[in-house]
Amino acid sequence: MNQRFLSFCALCTFTLIFAGAGCTNSSENTIAANQSISNEQTVAQEKQIEVTLSSDKPELRTYTVSVLEGSTVERVMEEAQTQGFLYETKTMEGLGSFVTSIHGVNQNEAENEYWSLYINDELAQEGMSTQKVNATDRIQWKLEKVSF
Repeated sequence: MNQRFLSFCALCTFTLIFAGAGCTNSSENTIAANQSISNEQTVAQEKQIEVTLSSDKPELRTYTVSVLEGSTVERVMEEAQTQGFLYETKTMEGLGSFVTSIHGVNQNEAENEYWSLYINDELAQEGMSTQKVNATDRIQWKLEKVSF
């Protein structure tokens, strides 16, 4: 009887060990599957949009780029750089980046001429570092005399 009891206990122990190991794998697989679904949902929310970037200088071409929805104008310009769009910026702490030159056409501080950002033909209310873009937005830079 003692031998039977010990055999029964050993069988129960092995059963619990293997059942527990199976549960752990099942749980890990469930977590991995949930993470995969979550990643797929995130990718679905990251929608590519098309934005047009140009300057008021007729000799400069227009660029059409695709970026993630909710991107900033600065991100659009970085993407346009891969197509040959040339620009220079100056970063001011707490204010972000400011365009100082587009394709070699520099702002002229002595004449108070600066590059101004327009979105869909309206002067932007934010700078290039924070201004978000929407699908089909037209971004335009104009070299303008600014009075302070």
